Amino acid sequence: FKMFPEAEVKFIWLGRNPLASVNGLYDGWLYDRGFYSHNMKGRTILDIKGYSDTYEWSKWWWNFDLPPGWEEYTQAKLQEVCLFQWYTANLTIEEWLSHNWIWTMSRLSVRYEDLITDRVGTIKEISSYLRISYPSLVEDAPIVQATEPPSLGRWKKRKQMLIPLLFDSAPDKLELCNRMGYDPSDVEVWK
Repeated sequence: FKMFPEAEVKFIWLGRNPLASVNGLYDGWLYDRGFYSHNMKGRTILDIKGYSDTYEWSKWWWNFDLPPGWEEYTQAKLQEVCLFQWYTANLTIEEWLSHNWIWTMSRLSVRYEDLITDRVGTIKEISSYLRISYPSLVEDAPIVQATEPPSLGRWKKRKQMLIPLLFDSAPDKLELCNRMGYDPSDVEVWK
């Protein structure tokens, strides 16, 4: 900010139902056209239950984030890896925001669920916040980086796995859900 002292900095924080996020990661790990981020060949062999047993190459390719502590998950269940990735990403964002004065300047919190239920209204809200004209082309924007078209409640196809996963995890994960505005006691009505 020393280079541009007059710059106006704005932040947009996009939040999403924690179990929908974990489910999206789960789908992405299993997507055969992949989100392969880290080739671990020569470094370690992945033995992630529900993933490494699907394709030969899945013993080498780690998907998405590679946060500190990932080594402890090379022999975990896929859903545990996905919960770990969701938690570490969101905790890192939360910690960064709480320790950086710039976050207090100007921010807008947006929920993924609002983008799905009211795309136009949410984009107009973002445009207004940024003081830019509404980009009507977003109404027909193609869906990219998705394993299937976005929809609310998709995570519920795995709710028998995901709800116990969340509630059987360490309390810090439930606390993060609360801080993000997702009350775990209302998990059955999460979108």
